[in-house]
Amino acid sequence: MKKIILFVIVIFGYTILNSQMNLSYGVKAGCTMANQKFDFTDYELNHETQYRYGFDVCFFMEIFNQKTVSLLVETHYLQKGMNKKITILDEEIFGGSYTKETTNRIDYLALPFLAKLKFKFVHSSLYLIAGPQFDILLGYNTKYYTVPYKDFNKFDLSASMGMGYEFQIRDFNILLLEFRYSPSFTNSYETELVTINNNCFQFLTGIKF
Repeated sequence: MKKIILFVIVIFGYTILNSQMNLSYGVKAGCTMANQKFDFTDYELNHETQYRYGFDVCFFMEIFNQKTVSLLVETHYLQKGMNKKITILDEEIFGGSYTKETTNRIDYLALPFLAKLKFKFVHSSLYLIAGPQFDILLGYNTKYYTVPYKDFNKFDLSASMGMGYEFQIRDFNILLLEFRYSPSFTNSYETELVTINNNCFQFLTGIKF
């Protein structure tokens, strides 16, 4: 009996919350194109890196949903990092060395809070998003960059900005396509020799209920 009463209270509370905040929710998934910037205090040092492709999975709520504006609250599993070509010394091969491209991944739990500006059409809308993002370090996967990755900051502050397009596919379902850019405001790693920070492009598709 208590479980039934609790269930009724939860459903009733959700209904009230939904009516007051005009709440909708959904999921997004896609790919990331991430890189890291190495700034050395000795400007003669050059550490050129390449973009790395990864995954992004997101659950979101859209609240205070008005005709032209709303607020997005999201939770992402987000892969960042970079690729780097390094020289491997090997006396057994001709020339004594070879070049290898390494993949270095950093995993984050990303929490963006975004303002959404909408431009409505008949059955679709174009929108712009922007706001702060808080990144929580989950772990890393690398063979050659354990240092500095093992000493990366546990928290990172970023911006998230982009644009998207959504269109209605059923009475209550909306399909969306989205592109965004997320540069870091803070350094993920900092010593007297070098600072490292993240930047990331995200390409997402999703559904909103």
